[in-house]
Amino acid sequence: MRDAFLAMFPIKSVIVARPVQNRNNQYIDQVETNRNGKKTFLYPVFPRYFKNIEVICEAARNLDPEYCQVLLTMNGSENAYSRDIYSKYKSIPCIKWVGIRSREEIMELYNLVDCLLFSSTMETWGLPISEFKQTGKSMILIDLPYAHETLGDYEKVMFFNSNDLNSLLDCMKSFILEVPHYTPNMKKEIAMPYANGWSELLDYIRNRIELSQ
Repeated sequence: MRDAFLAMFPIKSVIVARPVQNRNNQYIDQVETNRNGKKTFLYPVFPRYFKNIEVICEAARNLDPEYCQVLLTMNGSENAYSRDIYSKYKSIPCIKWVGIRSREEIMELYNLVDCLLFSSTMETWGLPISEFKQTGKSMILIDLPYAHETLGDYEKVMFFNSNDLNSLLDCMKSFILEVPHYTPNMKKEIAMPYANGWSELLDYIRNRIELSQ
């Protein structure tokens, strides 16, 4: 992300501040719930064009509803884009339109589902990836730099090529059949200047101000 900002703007230095995760969240634990025998996927999303919801829906069109379901946190009432998406894909039996949820409800969904889907093509930080990581469950993520950077060290992940339906479908089918082809992700060392969370970032800024005076 630093490299992208340096390329886009006439600046010489970018401070990277990685969010610090709260691992004591009361809504997250390691429980695996599969109440109806189906594999349940979740894409926690507010409908925007860059969220790339279509590729998820097209994949769901090619899956058997007897064996899986895909939860989308939208229902077509949010904006014009969501209405178009819902109108186009509302008849697909695999898709469950659960609507916008509160953060607490999203955390509960993390606990209930089997696998996170994340297909957004433009993010600075994929927050649902960080949140879902705490469950230790499987993820299927778009193969873009932000997804790798957000995820850090993690074993149970598959990456699919951007806008490649067959690549995504292959990942989802392998998970449903319980033969996932994981590609473990490794955290990259972050060059200085770097801050681990907001507290370190504020300390760094204060020190820079003091040195400049």
